[in-house]
Amino acid sequence: MSVSPVIAEGTYAEDLHLAWHHSRLPFDHLDDAGALPDSVAHSEVLHNFVKPPIHGWAFGHLRRLLPRALTLDELEQAYQRLARWTVFWLDHRRVPGHDLPHYQHGNDSGWDNATTFDGERLLETADLAAFLTLQLCEPVRPAGELGDDDAAAQWDRTAVNIRAALMASLWDGSRFGARSATTGRCGSSSSLLGLMPVTLGPVQACATAPTPGPPTATSSSAQPTRPAGSRVDASQVIASLVLPERN
Repeated sequence: MSVSPVIAEGTYAEDLHLAWHHSRLPFDHLDDAGALPDSVAHSEVLHNFVKPPIHGWAFGHLRRLLPRALTLDELEQAYQRLARWTVFWLDHRRVPGHDLPHYQHGNDSGWDNATTFDGERLLETADLAAFLTLQLCEPVRPAGELGDDDAAAQWDRTAVNIRAALMASLWDGSRFGARSATTGRCGSSSSLLGLMPVTLGPVQACATAPTPGPPTATSSSAQPTRPAGSRVDASQVIASLVLPERN
């Protein structure tokens, strides 16, 4: 399921209506805990693993590309589903007392055979923290548009906390590593998985971007782009990311 939003972004670039519905398909199969399935086929839906939370990133991109504003019903459904998927990582994939979420298996990362998981499977990894930070920023705007300013502020605060924990716990000054969710032991590998925090780039502070007026059930106007807010400049960190030497 990790490729679904990417396919929706690329393959259907000229048919954004189809791209939107493709990106919504996995969310038809959310389980009671809010987890997306590992795969959906004509004959079965598998929940043995999940995939990383990149769907918020895809939602934001698609929404900016759509030629019309989402209707109120579309926005509310997309927000509720994205919120459930995000809360799954916060409630069911964090050790009590830990800020960072963890994978239960390398398959959850979409990088099934990454050397990151050679020593242990239950890991708090930099890619997961980065993706969840991006996903936590996405509900801020629709929550505000739907009139839930308290929820918008909470999404923003949680994103800030996850990003801070990523830097405090997994950055060693030269590269990102991973930390065991059970022992707290940190380690690194030659996997490119540790470079995925580059996706954060110069991250906008979620709550500083003003939101447009609420959508309407019949709105068909062009979708406004997200206004620029203050930026958290991670350029120094990103510039220092280097591939570890192979033994």
